[in-house]
Amino acid sequence: MRNRFTLFIVLRLLGIIGGSLLFVELWGNIDLIFTRMLLFLILIAMVSELIRFLNRTNQELSKFLNAIEYEDGNVHFSLARLGGSFKDLETSFKQIVQAIQQAKIEKEAQLGFLQVLLEQIPVGVLAVREGEAIELMNRQAADLLHTTYTKRWSYLRRVRPEFCDPLDQENIPSQQTIHIQVGSQSHSLVVNHHTMRMLEVNYTLITLQDIGPEMERQELEAWQKLIRILTHEIMNSITPLSSLTETLLLMLHTPEGNPKGLEDLRQDDLDDIRYSIDTIRDRSSGLMRFVEDYRRLYKVPNPIKQNVEARSFLNNLTRLLGPQLQAAHCEWRLEIDPQKLTVHFDESLVQQVFINLITNALQAMEGQPAPTLVLKGYARAGQTIFTVTDSGPGIPEDKLDKIFIPFFTTKAKGSGIGLSLSRQIIFQHGGQLTGQNLPEGGAQFSLTFPRNNT
Repeated sequence: MRNRFTLFIVLRLLGIIGGSLLFVELWGNIDLIFTRMLLFLILIAMVSELIRFLNRTNQELSKFLNAIEYEDGNVHFSLARLGGSFKDLETSFKQIVQAIQQAKIEKEAQLGFLQVLLEQIPVGVLAVREGEAIELMNRQAADLLHTTYTKRWSYLRRVRPEFCDPLDQENIPSQQTIHIQVGSQSHSLVVNHHTMRMLEVNYTLITLQDIGPEMERQELEAWQKLIRILTHEIMNSITPLSSLTETLLLMLHTPEGNPKGLEDLRQDDLDDIRYSIDTIRDRSSGLMRFVEDYRRLYKVPNPIKQNVEARSFLNNLTRLLGPQLQAAHCEWRLEIDPQKLTVHFDESLVQQVFINLITNALQAMEGQPAPTLVLKGYARAGQTIFTVTDSGPGIPEDKLDKIFIPFFTTKAKGSGIGLSLSRQIIFQHGGQLTGQNLPEGGAQFSLTFPRNNT
């Protein structure tokens, strides 16, 4: 018989039935009492062996399920000798266990790769479970926080309260700058956090970077650029003042250096003196305006934020600038997605930014055929983004990285503070203002606000 399992069952049943019939036949024979006792014991043994034989498949199945539960790839089965479908069943068991073992090996390899990767990247990474247990903390995070590896958020909260307290608050922005004090040194960390839920458990993924050295480098570069521009602007005013002063002194003194009397001055001399004084007054007024612009740049008021509907805000803006748009024969359009998009900002200050950007765009498109202005607002990845796009010639590439430097201007009569002031206003909202040239032509300025910039 091909199926050994069936053959074994039939033979054991026949043995038990035959033994039972013989036992009944010998029941009335008193002389064979020991034979009956022996036969009874044999029947018990045969029934026990049949039960054990039938339970063998259950034992193999239990062994298989345990191997899955504990991911044990070294388990051995003994079903093949039963023949037939049991051989195929053992093969399937082995294949499944091997597949699970292979998946375990691959998972451990991926975990090892991830751990090596996390230790090598120059960004601190923390994974916190339910706001208490630290599931993951790489070396960079420990170094940036100047602490040892720990599994307890409560410990980190105790040694670094200035880092943990802002993150324990509700409705915090997805990105913030946190300052920690280590000895006599202060470190500025840019901290991003993202909350997710896996297997009914809440996790918070935190990344942190020390931006102190980069900030110092950029601050030094900014000061160097600012000093160059200040020097240029001030020298442009002082040089003619100095020259005119020297000219006036020469006109009001004799070649020997003695002061001239009024009777010694010709009408031409008086006219030149009057012209020089007027020029000195104009240049002094220009220098005073320059100083006043500098004061405006560094005295931006703190924003008073409120929820603003984007479409209503942009509609009011275009009504305000309607005469300028019509005078420039500029076609404009609004694109808002979603339609009920709202953003949290100081409407008055941000309106000032938009007015500056649109005015710049209209000036850039002067003389361009079919000038077009597109104002767009949309939500993306926890941010609200507005763009102002024009169809002008774009920004000269060699000046693109300088447009936000205070007092730098590409216009003959520009003050050079508009874009710098605008960027500072957006920065105070926790956002960013950037500018770029588009491949198809024209320039685009993007204003990015965090969705929860409270």
